[in-house]
Amino acid sequence: MKKYLGIFVFLSAITIFVFQILPARANREHLDWKIAIILKAINLYSPNYKEMEPEEVRRRINNGIVKSQIRKPKVYHIDNIIADQNQTRIPLRIYYPRPVPPLGHLDSLPPVIVFYHGGGFLQGSLDTHDNVCRRLVRESRAIVVSVDYRLAPENPFPAAVVDAYNSFLWVSEHIHQIGGDPENLIVAGDSAGGNLAAVVTHLARDKNGPKISLQILIYPAVDLTGSQMSHSYARYGEGYFLTLDKLMWLRSLYVPQKEDQISPLASPILSKNFANLPPAIIIGAGFDPLRDQGADYAHKLQDAGVSVQYYLYPDVIHGFVNMGFLNQSRDAIRKISASVNPKPSSITRLQPR
Repeated sequence: MKKYLGIFVFLSAITIFVFQILPARANREHLDWKIAIILKAINLYSPNYKEMEPEEVRRRINNGIVKSQIRKPKVYHIDNIIADQNQTRIPLRIYYPRPVPPLGHLDSLPPVIVFYHGGGFLQGSLDTHDNVCRRLVRESRAIVVSVDYRLAPENPFPAAVVDAYNSFLWVSEHIHQIGGDPENLIVAGDSAGGNLAAVVTHLARDKNGPKISLQILIYPAVDLTGSQMSHSYARYGEGYFLTLDKLMWLRSLYVPQKEDQISPLASPILSKNFANLPPAIIIGAGFDPLRDQGADYAHKLQDAGVSVQYYLYPDVIHGFVNMGFLNQSRDAIRKISASVNPKPSSITRLQPR
């Protein structure tokens, strides 16, 4: 039975390649062939999320992502703890690249990356982004602290922001205990997690610390108002995994009140002040309705004098960094990891608008 299933999958892939992908390659703008096959399956077989309760959508998507993570890159050690900070209890998963040095031995301490997973503020977990965190640890040799913040609709805005900032404070206060470099504290996240990472940089600046040395924003959702129909919204809002319909539904669960949607704590791109924020590396995906948001946010940072590295992967979709089998995903992790200890030659400037 497995033999016939394998033959069926192979023939299906060839059929899709011949009839769906090769014609698209006649255009200058085309999808990576692996992504095209995945999208075809998603568009054909994905259940209608509107017919399910949000909790069921979360369960199905999380389980599917976890099951797809067949190989787990090895890291030195992992701790699962509960952080108590400002009367909130937040599950954290700490990934170590090497043993924690004894107290007092401060030479060559690793950077610490506080990582917020994506998932539209509805789904995602420590487990769905376990492989991403493991790959970051292996490539960057940093300690990675993955944050299991509260999710909507059970906990709408600003619960995720409260957990994101409190977990960041906890890591800062315990950075010597976990063996990290207090001068190299980084925030990172993908999609909704990129939103939270950006928000935390504003909060840390406005509250006079703790100091953040770098922000890593992976296709961040930094505008939750949906008030402007950008080119990427219009061009890639249907048929490319993350649809406009789904974005609006997720937004209604996380920020159901319109007055909250325009808050910079929900839509950091609406902040009036981008000065004195930490240097940024921003990753974009070509076939992503959120592509323009990430680029616009990069420009706002750069216009305020913030150093920005911006990388656009033109032939992939939203979520591609979580797909470890893609060359683009591996390259993005390498670029992110290099930015943790940046070299002058690695900086890519944005083109003028």
